[in-house]
Amino acid sequence: MRDLRSLASLPALARQRPIVTALLVLITLLGGWMRFDAIGSSTRVSVDERSYLGIANNLREHRSYAYGSDPLHWAPGTPFLFATAMELSGTGPLDNREVGASNAPLYAQAFVGTLAILAVFALAAWLGGAIPGLIAAFFTAIYDPLILVARSYLSEPLGGLFLVLAVLAICLAIARPQRTKLLCLGAGALLGLTVLTRNDMLLLFGVLPALALVMVWRREHSLRTGFTVSALIAAGAVITVLPWVMYASQETKKFTPITTAGPSSLWVATYLPAGGRQIILKRQFMDEVCRTFPDRPDACGVSATQMDMRLIFELLNLRHPELSQKEAIQAELDRNIRDYAFGQPVQFGEMLANKSTRIWGRPWGGGALGRQESSVLQHKILLGLAVLGIGAGLIWGGRRRRYILLAAAALFTVTALNTIFVSESRMSLRMTPLLFAVGIGGFGAALRARRGDDEPLAPNGDQPQESAETAADATSDDDKAAPSESTPESADSAPAETGTSDEHVGAPAQRGDVSPA
Repeated sequence: MRDLRSLASLPALARQRPIVTALLVLITLLGGWMRFDAIGSSTRVSVDERSYLGIANNLREHRSYAYGSDPLHWAPGTPFLFATAMELSGTGPLDNREVGASNAPLYAQAFVGTLAILAVFALAAWLGGAIPGLIAAFFTAIYDPLILVARSYLSEPLGGLFLVLAVLAICLAIARPQRTKLLCLGAGALLGLTVLTRNDMLLLFGVLPALALVMVWRREHSLRTGFTVSALIAAGAVITVLPWVMYASQETKKFTPITTAGPSSLWVATYLPAGGRQIILKRQFMDEVCRTFPDRPDACGVSATQMDMRLIFELLNLRHPELSQKEAIQAELDRNIRDYAFGQPVQFGEMLANKSTRIWGRPWGGGALGRQESSVLQHKILLGLAVLGIGAGLIWGGRRRRYILLAAAALFTVTALNTIFVSESRMSLRMTPLLFAVGIGGFGAALRARRGDDEPLAPNGDQPQESAETAADATSDDDKAAPSESTPESADSAPAETGTSDEHVGAPAQRGDVSPA
C-alpha cells in the first residue's frame, strides 16, 4: 500500500499510480452511470422536494427566495444548486409536482452524487492508502439509497458531499504544520457550505473547530497555534454563512440561524402519541385536516405521505387564534415538553431510544409508496463494515486515529441531533459518504500503523519536549554531515518551505515531515 503523497496533484497520481487511477475512473463512471440512469424512475414527489424545486423556480424566474408561506423553512444550498442548473441549461421554471421527470436540476443532483465518490476516495485514501480509498469509493458508488436519491429533489446529496470535503479539509489543516491561513479559512468555508445545505449540521460549527484546537495543541504542543487554527476555521464558516443569516434575519425580523425549521420540527419530534415520527403524526391528523380544509390541495384524498405538513401547522394555529402560527407551534411544543417529556418521562425516553436506531437501522427505501427499492442486506453489510472500520481505526490507527475521531464525532453529533428532531432513515443519506470514507479509511489506517507506516511526528509535537529537541539536534548534525540529495519521488511533492512566513500558521515544516496520505 504505497503512500499517496499528494492528493492535490491528480496528474501526479495518474503518473505514479496508473492502475489506481484507472480503477478510480471505472468506479466513478459506474457510480455516475447508475445515478444518471435512475433519473426519471421516481414515483412521487414529496413535500420537501416540491419546496426545494419551488424555491429554485422563483430564484430562476423572479430572483426571489419565495415559495409558500415560509420559504425560510428550507436551507438555501439545494435551491441555489437547482436554480443554477436551470440557468445554465436555459430551462425553467419546472413543474414541481411532475413524477418521473428528467431535467437539469436532477442531472445536477446526479453529478453531485458522482463527485461524492471522488471525495470519499480522497478522504479514505488520505487516511488508509489507495486500496481503502478505492473500496470506500466503490461502496459509495453502488449503495442503493445514494443512487436512488439522485432522482429526487432532496438536499441530502449536496449536504453529504460538502460534509466529506469539510472534514477532509479540517483534517489537512490539523495535519500540516506548514498549514496556511487560506487552508484553515477554506476548511471553514466548506463547513459553512455544509450548514447552508443542511441546517441540522449547525452544531458542527462548535464541535469541529473545538476538536481542531485540541488536536493541534496535542500534536504540536502549542496552545496558541491550536487557538489560531480553530479560530480561522470558525471564521471561515461564519464568513460563509453570514450573508445568508443577515438576509434570513432581516426577512423574519429576528435572528435566524440558517432556517426557521427548529420549533416545527421539534414539535413533531416530541409528539409522543406519534412516537416522534412525522408519517405517523400525519396519519393521526389526516381526518381532522380534511374536515377543516376540505377544499385545500393535498388535504383530502391523498396518502399521509403526500399530505402537506403545513396544513397541520395551520390546524395548530386555529387552536390558538390569538397567536401567530409560529407562536402557536411554540405553544404546542411547550405543551409536549410539559405533558410528555416531564409528564411521561419513561415513555418519552423509550421514544428517543427507538428514534436513535431508526436513522441507521434500515436503508432509505427510495421514496416510493408501499415498497422498499433498496437492499436491506447490502445496507447491513456495507454499513457494518464501515462501523467496524471506525472501531479498528480508533483502537489501532496510531496517530491517524485523531482524524478518525474527528469524523466519528461529526457523525455522532448529526445523528444525535436528528434523534432529538425528526428521525427517519432518510437522515442517514447526508452522513453515509463520510461513514464509508472514515470507516474503510480506518481499516487502512490501522493496517498502516501496524506496518510501521504511522503518521510522521509533528515538529516538537506528539513526543516530549526533550525528545523533540534531541531529535532536532540529531537532524541538524546529519544535515551538516550528509550532502543534500534529490530523489525521483520528491519531484512530485511540493517545494520545501524555507524559513517562516506570515502566511503560515504554526511551525514550518521539518525535514521528513509529510502529511498523512
